[in-house]
Amino acid sequence: MAPSNSTAAVPVQSCKRGHTSGRGTGLQRRCLECDRQRKKREYKTDGGARKDRCRSYRETNRKKVIERAAERRRRLPEFFMLKSAGRRARKGGYVCTITVHDIVIPKFCPLLGIKLERGNGKLNPASPSLDKIIPDLGYVPGNVWVVSHRANSIKQNATPKELQTLVDNLFKVLRKLPWERT
Repeated sequence: MAPSNSTAAVPVQSCKRGHTSGRGTGLQRRCLECDRQRKKREYKTDGGARKDRCRSYRETNRKKVIERAAERRRRLPEFFMLKSAGRRARKGGYVCTITVHDIVIPKFCPLLGIKLERGNGKLNPASPSLDKIIPDLGYVPGNVWVVSHRANSIKQNATPKELQTLVDNLFKVLRKLPWERT
């Protein structure tokens, strides 16, 4: 007897509510129609998307949300430095392969010798700042260090040779002045 080429009809399974639209894929395999109805119900009851619920929570509990964010920044400054570095790297087209362990915040600025102190939500000259030693290399291990915001803003885009020229010329001008500078 030859095998038949016709395929037997696969029975359509229905969900608890009798929908026969099929099941979704993945681990849960829920009924697609029930899932669609549930999403519509949720959309109607909260007046919009879930984002609106999150937004309304943030608006009504604004002070609490700000305090929690500030507390996370105080506890994990290296993590937020890393996040900011990644953002700057993407924007500037740099490489960013550092991890939180590559960021070490010293007590004193290695360039100016001032004590590093975090501001209260605002940058101050003594705020710790992540700096690329050689800017063209990007944020790679061994090329980053934490210095004061003041030192980083002075250094910004200048090369060591430009900084040396600036300092030499500044000393020449200061020696020619008639009054004594201390």
